[in-house]
Amino acid sequence: MRCAKNRFVIVVLLICLLLQLASSCAKPDIQTRWLVVGNEVRGNAAISPELHRTDASRLQEVASSGDLKLLYDPVTAGVSVYDASADVYWHALPAFENRFSSVLSVTLVSSGGRYYLNSQDNAVAFGSFTSESLTDGLRVVYRLSDMATVAQAAAASVPADAAFISIPVEYRLSDGRLAVSIDYTQVFVPSDVILDRIDLLPYFGASYAATGDPGDFLLVPDGPGGLVLTETAPSSPFDRTFSASAETVGEDLLPASASVFGMGKTRAGFVAMIYGGAPYSAIRAQKSVSNSDRVNLAYATFTPSQTVFRDDRGYFRDLPTDGISVHYRFLSAPVCSYVDMASACREDMIRSQVLPAVQPAGDTFPLLVSVLASADGKDQLTAYQQVEDLCAVLKGKGISDLVLRLYGAFDGGVMQDADAGIRAQRPLGGKKDLTSLCDALQEMNVPLYFGANLTLAGKHTEPLYLSDGSKCSVPTQLPGAPFFGVGEQKTVQSSDLLQAQVLRLLSGLSAYKHAGCAVTDLHPSVYPDPQFLSSLRESLLSLRAENSLMLSHTGTALLQYADFLSDFPLTTAVPEAADYRTVPFFPAVLHGALPFAGEIVNGDGTYLLSLLKCVEYGAIPQALFVFAEGSPYFYEETMSDIADFCAEAGKTLGDLSGAAIESHEKVQDGLYRTGYSGGTLVYVNYNNYSVNVNSITIPPYSYIRIN
Repeated sequence: MRCAKNRFVIVVLLICLLLQLASSCAKPDIQTRWLVVGNEVRGNAAISPELHRTDASRLQEVASSGDLKLLYDPVTAGVSVYDASADVYWHALPAFENRFSSVLSVTLVSSGGRYYLNSQDNAVAFGSFTSESLTDGLRVVYRLSDMATVAQAAAASVPADAAFISIPVEYRLSDGRLAVSIDYTQVFVPSDVILDRIDLLPYFGASYAATGDPGDFLLVPDGPGGLVLTETAPSSPFDRTFSASAETVGEDLLPASASVFGMGKTRAGFVAMIYGGAPYSAIRAQKSVSNSDRVNLAYATFTPSQTVFRDDRGYFRDLPTDGISVHYRFLSAPVCSYVDMASACREDMIRSQVLPAVQPAGDTFPLLVSVLASADGKDQLTAYQQVEDLCAVLKGKGISDLVLRLYGAFDGGVMQDADAGIRAQRPLGGKKDLTSLCDALQEMNVPLYFGANLTLAGKHTEPLYLSDGSKCSVPTQLPGAPFFGVGEQKTVQSSDLLQAQVLRLLSGLSAYKHAGCAVTDLHPSVYPDPQFLSSLRESLLSLRAENSLMLSHTGTALLQYADFLSDFPLTTAVPEAADYRTVPFFPAVLHGALPFAGEIVNGDGTYLLSLLKCVEYGAIPQALFVFAEGSPYFYEETMSDIADFCAEAGKTLGDLSGAAIESHEKVQDGLYRTGYSGGTLVYVNYNNYSVNVNSITIPPYSYIRIN
């Protein structure tokens, strides 16, 4: 744990910030605009099928890196990557005929209606594109419009409400990866037109739906990772979007656990990581079975203007400054499985400073215990002394590596907002008992993280506003829902106030040495606001400079600020089927790089299966306990069983905490095998009967390690 270094500096900064905030009570400039939008839907039919496909005879080499070559087709303005190690081409435009394919497509909105434009029909067909060579690639500027005369005109002469966009795309090949980027400062859109959406390389690597080889798949960011098996007859057509800013689960729009996607084929594959533009990105994956568009594809889409449509108006923001950046890493047989993709993804994230370079090797199997002290600051679910007693019992049961997250310890409980103080609650034992708890935990060598809210506004704090001027609010869900329920919608505070809340937290936490901070109210729905995200990152950086930081998993936008990641989903939103599998892709990315815990295992009677899933995926188990009798999380219900399981797992699996996951497969129904660097194999048996494999017997609902 990092200790507070200078209380005096914190107090001075807090006073300065409070004075600054007191002088700025007016509603801030939201920097948004609105337009009356039409109801018409407009676009262009394909002008020439040849413009929608790649002709290998026209490809020209523009850059190379190792076994990779970046190729350009000057007729279609499309790019391809040739991987000599696998003798495989990855085309932006497929080599087969497809009238829908394009290098990029955009959605523009104006008083004339909604325009769906693509690079092939609305730029290449008009000759309104240019290209120039770069040291390690090329830059192509696509000028799209629904009319040739507008697409070919100088930007200065384009009418203010014309459906037009000039958009530069850079393709750079170096260090074994293709970096595709768009600089928003170089994008031109008329003043009375909204850039609502960009689809970037939507057909990159696309293949016929009916001609997939065994083992071909699409990788999607669903929970720990989802595989759409493209060679398997579908249980139903697959066409879903995984959004980085979505919080609710719908039929076709699901939350993305990370801004990553990929595609695997028999001899090769690629994995793509979104960096620039990730907060307002989404991943679309399609396994089509229609006759009109028999294509499998996975790609990134972006909504940079964060448009809100209400009645006949579209409210939108100016384009952000970070632009779009997507890295594609290519793999070839025999190392092109989803676990190999995870390894490539981890390497790229380390190089991009999203993940730490080295995690110290451990020798234990940790258990994260979350304790709920108070839900609303008025009730008493677990007193400070009871928390100390609980940890002492767990240590006595052989849990050598215990991590404690204490929810609701301060004023306001779990619902603590900007109005609440960072003070010990008297009904829970007051400051004396809380200080005693911290001292006892330090003596027991148990890291403590205080749960704290950073973004929730109080009644008297300035809120964050959406594009349409309405207040931004998020649901406040208590740990252990649905038993403890979902709180009311809470307003998010203005980005200008985040640093003041950080200083309040630092000042309050400074009284409890060696304690870390677990930020529990991060909602991906607010990440697309660039000013808010920038302030949030600065705030987390300030917190982390003084305290070890635990973050609840909400995507990859803030991953680089976490010392410990909690609440990582180990199940997918899409149910498993003949053509859809749940796999530990993201656990394989994180394991050995960043400690991560799964979601709460107890409370519903299936905690043994959840504990086994943690073993299979290499995740740290998390249990929630309270001293409130009648709750499914009452500590006496499951504590002994969970403690015994984790104590035994610590002896068997502890030294694997710093190892990388190198393989994972389903051996047979209910039996899975995970392989680690160094050659260790872990078999997990979910069946209610023993299973024999290679003269080894794995008991029911158990696991076994083989070196």
